[in-house]
Amino acid sequence: NPYRTRVFPDGQGALPTILLESVLYSRPGVLEPLPALIRNSFPTGELCGMASRTFAHIDSLKWDLSKRTIDFTFTSLKDQDLTICYRRGFDCVWSEQEVNLKAMDDIHSTLQVRKGQTVTLHWEGIK
Repeated sequence: NPYRTRVFPDGQGALPTILLESVLYSRPGVLEPLPALIRNSFPTGELCGMASRTFAHIDSLKWDLSKRTIDFTFTSLKDQDLTICYRRGFDCVWSEQEVNLKAMDDIHSTLQVRKGQTVTLHWEGIK
């Protein structure tokens, strides 16, 4: 084993995961868009078709840092309460669907989703 004295990530599995999780972090009950994205590296972008660890399929995550917006569409694979976090803060978050969206503070929001429900969240005034 050439790696027994040092830890090296698997280039075929770990590197794509590192990149994906820098754009969207998830764990059961939590979704966090852009947790580790360096501001000047990708001022705009889109991610489509990612599976998350909170039993949600990420249909689309689009951001434009110059316009200070994020649009995030996902489909829940089960009934669940979710916490959505954007660590840099935002002025406003809203949804076109009825999901009982509540802003907890300037970085966290909660919502309730049903199995098979597609939800689109919009952040404005991201910091």
